[in-house]
Amino acid sequence: MLTIQTAEKKMLKTLEKMMAKINTINIWSSEKKSIKKCMGSGKAVNPIFDAAKIALLYGVLGGLWITLSDNILAAMVADSNKYIHLQTYKGWFFVGMTVVTLFLLVGKRMYLFKYALDAATYENKKLMEANNMYQKERLLSENILNNVALVVAIWDCEGRVKRINPYAENLLGYSQEELEGKNWLEMLVPSEDRAFMGNIFEKVSSGKTLKNHESRLKNRHGKYIDMLWNSSVLHYEDGTPTEIISMGTDISQRKSLEKKLHSLAYYDELTGLSNRVMFENYMNELLYENEGSVESSKKGFALVYMDTDNFKHINDTYGHFAGDILLRHIAGKLKEQIVFPNRAVRLGGDEFAIILAGVSSDDEVRAKLDSLVRSLRKPWTIGEHEFLISFSMGIAMYPKHGEDMTTLLKNADTAMFSVKEKGKDSYCFYSQQMQEKNLRYIDMVNQIRRAIENEEFLLYYQPKIHLGSGRIVGAEALIRWLHPERGFIPPNEFIPVAEQTGQIKEIGAWVLKNALEQKKAWNKKGYEHLWMSINLSGRQLSEENIAKEIGGILESVGTDSKGVQLEITETAVMTDMEAAVETLGKLRELGFRIALDDFGTGYSSLTYLKKLPIDIVKMDRRFIKNIENDDADEAIIEAVIQMANALSKHVVAEGIETISQLEFLRKIGCGYGQGFLFSKAVPAREFEEMVTRVDENIKLAKR
Repeated sequence: MLTIQTAEKKMLKTLEKMMAKINTINIWSSEKKSIKKCMGSGKAVNPIFDAAKIALLYGVLGGLWITLSDNILAAMVADSNKYIHLQTYKGWFFVGMTVVTLFLLVGKRMYLFKYALDAATYENKKLMEANNMYQKERLLSENILNNVALVVAIWDCEGRVKRINPYAENLLGYSQEELEGKNWLEMLVPSEDRAFMGNIFEKVSSGKTLKNHESRLKNRHGKYIDMLWNSSVLHYEDGTPTEIISMGTDISQRKSLEKKLHSLAYYDELTGLSNRVMFENYMNELLYENEGSVESSKKGFALVYMDTDNFKHINDTYGHFAGDILLRHIAGKLKEQIVFPNRAVRLGGDEFAIILAGVSSDDEVRAKLDSLVRSLRKPWTIGEHEFLISFSMGIAMYPKHGEDMTTLLKNADTAMFSVKEKGKDSYCFYSQQMQEKNLRYIDMVNQIRRAIENEEFLLYYQPKIHLGSGRIVGAEALIRWLHPERGFIPPNEFIPVAEQTGQIKEIGAWVLKNALEQKKAWNKKGYEHLWMSINLSGRQLSEENIAKEIGGILESVGTDSKGVQLEITETAVMTDMEAAVETLGKLRELGFRIALDDFGTGYSSLTYLKKLPIDIVKMDRRFIKNIENDDADEAIIEAVIQMANALSKHVVAEGIETISQLEFLRKIGCGYGQGFLFSKAVPAREFEEMVTRVDENIKLAKR
């Protein structure tokens, strides 16, 4: 717009100059306006003076001729006849002389006149061309104004609207007539932005060029429009500002996209809570505020790591859609309870973080979390189902429990896992003891990995006894860890860790392979009658392809499943009964017998006897331990054995340690047992010797 306006001003100046030139070519003007001679003469020509000069010259010459011509001729010619004859030609001579004189005088003026006409024609042509160009430029500028997809507006220095283009009319909802003469700040700028935009307008009206300035307009219908402006000021010849020309681009879509991108970058899409990136930025801000401060002047805050208890159970039971609804429900509660300067964050999955700013004592944190927990513990419903949701929370205090984000987050996470271990549904503060325990856990994980790589594990075998005859009928393969520095490490120290880390899968595969190889070796030595019992962990049982993997191990060992039973715990099948039934069915198809270990430790044990495809029930040692002192345990054991026998399932009693326990179990019809009364778990060679010794003793007793 600025370029077009400048072009118009130039065109007007050109027209003024051309008109001035044409005015100088008026030869009849009474004013002394000059035409310069073509050949470089600087002498001015005055038409009246030149005409008078020619007339005077003609009059003088005529008068002199009339007065003197006869005397001159008489003086020159004495002969009267010749005089009369020449008198006849005297008039023609005068005419000829006059013609030459007039030609010389008038011809030169006519040449100047012709030059003037040529100059006028040339200047007129230039004028017409300039006028055509001006009209084209004006038409072009009008087309641009009317069709460009930009807001083009002209204001006076007081902020009153002088003109807007059709695009602006359409965008703003006002016509040119409605806005003309009105103050644009009052008509188009939102009230909350007027003070700021007023300052901007003052700078522009004072002559400052404004480029790429963003602001908001409010159209006739109350809709906010984001604009990007470029504004300039037009001036008079003396430099006085005349009007402001602004061109604006509607960037509402761009701003909307920027907001979406900002939201995606800093907010969780599912819950609308801040995400991990925003969390890290806010944590860094809080830490930066305290940078360089002495310990006593640092502003404390608390970092809470929050995990939803049993969230996986809801996902697995009701689907991920229900899980998403629950996460949004939790987020809603957090938004209600956690307000600025505090911040709630979804770190991922069902894990959240809470930053409580400005708290310096544990009691302040407890008060805030107690209020939050009361809100979160209210029943949550989906469809016809109602749930009571609980949370495990770990708390790390700044600067007491760490002075950087990594340490604080790690310590809050450690405290949260401590709550998980103690039964969930609570919160606790981080302590150094937790860190020491965590370090021991990490050290155990690393040592288990090295034990797998260095083959530090061994298999020991505990005999399984036929209680009626006392004969050894099988062995349970039990893992032992012979550490190169610590010696034997009990299974209860490393098996739970391996279960948590997933290392149990590698350990379980190693146990299965080595136990099958030992069974194969015993078969070759004549111990085909011995059953080999091998434990499968809950982690292994949950693997989708476990039956296929075990089949592969059978092939690699070069043996079959005859005489092999796999033991699974009752708690291992509780998570997903249908999947467990399917997996155990596939294992039985491979020829394995299935034993239900630690029977009686779950919630619906009697149901499992009917539903699960099992062959053997192993009574948990806690029932056996109390039968001498607890009549109720005696009754339970007797009822289970009778039910198992009725369902054609063998019963093995674990943990038999006394003669009285053995006698009671024989009395009620328990078929098999194992325990320290017979033997602890021993290496394979000792086990073979034990089998031989027991068989010989039985033979001697029969003689």
